[in-house]
Amino acid sequence: MTAMMWFDQLLHLALHLGLLVILYVGVVQAIGWRHRPLRSPPRTVAGEQLRVYEGRYKGRIQDIQLEFEVPDTIQFTLRREGWFDRLAKAIGLVSETQLGEAKLDRTLYLELPGSLLQLNRAEPTALTWILGLDKRLRVQGARLLSLQASKGRLKLRALIVPARQSVDPLILSCVQWLEVPLAALRQLGSGQHPESPWPIVNRLIGWTWLIALAGGIALLHFGHAHIVDLGRLALAALILATLLTITGFIWLSHHYDLSSTRHRLLLSLAFIGWPTLWGASALLLRQINISLDPHPPSVTALADSELQLVQRRRIQDRYALAFETVDGRTRRIDVGLFQTLSWLSRWDTQTGDRLQLQQHQGALGIAWRQVAERAESESP
Repeated sequence: MTAMMWFDQLLHLALHLGLLVILYVGVVQAIGWRHRPLRSPPRTVAGEQLRVYEGRYKGRIQDIQLEFEVPDTIQFTLRREGWFDRLAKAIGLVSETQLGEAKLDRTLYLELPGSLLQLNRAEPTALTWILGLDKRLRVQGARLLSLQASKGRLKLRALIVPARQSVDPLILSCVQWLEVPLAALRQLGSGQHPESPWPIVNRLIGWTWLIALAGGIALLHFGHAHIVDLGRLALAALILATLLTITGFIWLSHHYDLSSTRHRLLLSLAFIGWPTLWGASALLLRQINISLDPHPPSVTALADSELQLVQRRRIQDRYALAFETVDGRTRRIDVGLFQTLSWLSRWDTQTGDRLQLQQHQGALGIAWRQVAERAESESP
């Protein structure tokens, strides 16, 4: 193989890997988007400095997020309980603090570490005001989504029902309502040092990543005769997608240190990110399998080697091709434009052309496509 051919193959490989990395970063960022810090400029309301985000739709505010500064050691979560929370509790992934009130325990998810329990003993009014925030918001025409303290930020998210053009009175009411708990939280957190989250679990995940990486390389390099072709592709894509999912969770867990946040991120990656990355990995490996194959294509045995193109019709991003074999039978093939079939645009194929149906045997042993090429023999 010439140096230019190797360069073309490496360029093709780099292109597909780059597309996968872009998709991977997009999936991970989208899953962690809700927990991002606000970048809006700070404002002062009732003597309290905070950041405000207003989610607008058609000029009306649908939801708001308020962000206050608190000590790094203060960590807790209060939010509407979703099915991710119920699933995490059912499988033992997380445990919830119970308040002893059936209605609150059923509708709200609460995670209170020891520091907040100390706050309840030292300043019972503060926790009472935190739990009463939902009722306060309902009076103002809003609905509490979450109140979370982590990494030096106390974030309040609320849904505005119905949407309105201005929420300044609601913001003022929230700041005034949180005045007592904010003062208690800042006094409690002063002089304490934050703990490093999850050191042992991060090491275990790192070792899992290394083992899976070694297994994936061994599968791609050596392979096994008893694994069928499509099974090898699916298994290789499974390993690659799992590696990306684990590394994404490691990255997110270092940014969000609350277990209540982690289990939502983990389940989001499991139910949304992992299937997306698996499908993208399968497409990537299918393309790499054909682009890095040094062997020439071989004529397929699925039909007679010489066919006649009788119809070519474009349907959105696919071509519908109809071929007539030498014995008069018609075969139809749908060809995707993203399957590297540049011959459709490179050559002016017309009805009546003599073509060959070809396929590649890639590095993974997968005959993954049927490609129509112009035959070098005579044309009609």
